[in-house]
Amino acid sequence: MESPQRGLVSPSEHGAGAGAGGHAGASIYSFAPAAKPAKYHKPPKASGRSELGGGAAHVPRRSGSPGEGSAAAGRRASERGGEGDADGSGDSSGGAIRSILRGVSRLLGGDGDSLKYYRERYSATTKSPDTRTAKEKSNKARKRAGRTNQLRTPQDCQNWRVQCLMRCKERDIGYVNAMKIVYRSRATDDFNTPLLVGIGAHYSERMVPRDDMLLHIVKEAEILAGRPYSVLYFHSNVTLGAKPQVGFFKSLNAALGDVHSQLIKQIYIVHPSPILRTWILSFQVRVNPDLFRKVVFVNKVEHLPRHGIQINTASAIMQDMPKHVLEYEKTLSIK
Repeated sequence: MESPQRGLVSPSEHGAGAGAGGHAGASIYSFAPAAKPAKYHKPPKASGRSELGGGAAHVPRRSGSPGEGSAAAGRRASERGGEGDADGSGDSSGGAIRSILRGVSRLLGGDGDSLKYYRERYSATTKSPDTRTAKEKSNKARKRAGRTNQLRTPQDCQNWRVQCLMRCKERDIGYVNAMKIVYRSRATDDFNTPLLVGIGAHYSERMVPRDDMLLHIVKEAEILAGRPYSVLYFHSNVTLGAKPQVGFFKSLNAALGDVHSQLIKQIYIVHPSPILRTWILSFQVRVNPDLFRKVVFVNKVEHLPRHGIQINTASAIMQDMPKHVLEYEKTLSIK
């Protein structure tokens, strides 16, 4: 805003001025010197948020000297900023820094009780998502395949066998046969006995639920049910847990019934491990003593001819045998 340097004087004022100063008749209007212009000082900036943001209210400029007004406004702004930081309505940078420092001190100080549930429940370092998903999917299959509580009487076992026979015909379990976990061999032993071959390393609980595995074994065994047969199982490169899976084998034994317990002549286990031997002892006591007394441990593949199973290059057993079994055989020979 520009202040006028000179002001217009009316004719009456001009006449009075002319009588006093002797300048009458010069002109109708004359210019007189104006008063000293007023100085305007810019108000200080507020430290909080603006009025639109709900911060500190607008404080009108007080009268007084410019220096005193600026200093007082600065003191009031600093006081408002301190109060805002105290109650959380002012600048939040200080509060955020203090929160970060408290979190760091809690982690470094070992106060991890509040984070224990988070780490166990959601942390990806304990178990991968794939492992958790596979475990959740296999829970129902474990309950179906290991229902030992419902197999207390012979009638319960018979009902379970009938149910498994019906389900193995209705359910599509062809993918288990394609994995070559349990299959009927083209070869026979020296006594012309069919062989039901099992490859332990091909089984994965993540890929095949126990329910499907049980139904597949029942389906393959029912095809050989017309005559006696033997079981040939390769335990090469298999890792077992310390606790034997008694529930699954009880369900399998009940699903096969007493008919298959009598038809099975021998169970040959090749490359047995110490843990597997303890499992078999447990099954002899808790599952079926008559069936698991037929187990014969064979330390190497080359010892199979002693039990009437030929393993020459032209035999179907050698042609269908996985390569990892022969590689495991070589490692045993080196030892």
